[in-house]
Amino acid sequence: MESVIKCFDVVNMVVEEASDRFKPLWKVDKEKLDILHEYCDAIDGILKEFAGDSVDVDIDEIKMTISITIECEDLTIESKEHQFHQLVERAVKFCFSKSSEREAMCVNFVFPSVWDKAM
Repeated sequence: MESVIKCFDVVNMVVEEASDRFKPLWKVDKEKLDILHEYCDAIDGILKEFAGDSVDVDIDEIKMTISITIECEDLTIESKEHQFHQLVERAVKFCFSKSSEREAMCVNFVFPSVWDKAM
């Protein structure tokens, strides 16, 4: 059986790398990271539901926001109660685009920073 990479595994790796660059001025706020972990769990659910197979994570080092882009063949959501809408509400911004690699839709969520000024 193929191991599935979880969204938070990728996010946490990128956050740790960025945190090393942001030291000693900024440190990760554990509570904010826990909230981001919940968002990642919801993204994993969307990836599973819509046969998504790609997670790309970037940090905007100026705004310190976290960008998560997923790629899905199809993304048909018929209910306003779907977790996708909850993610959109919590994101700083989001957008759709077409995959440059294949016939798939990309969804990009930008979430708030998980860093606070170090005391």
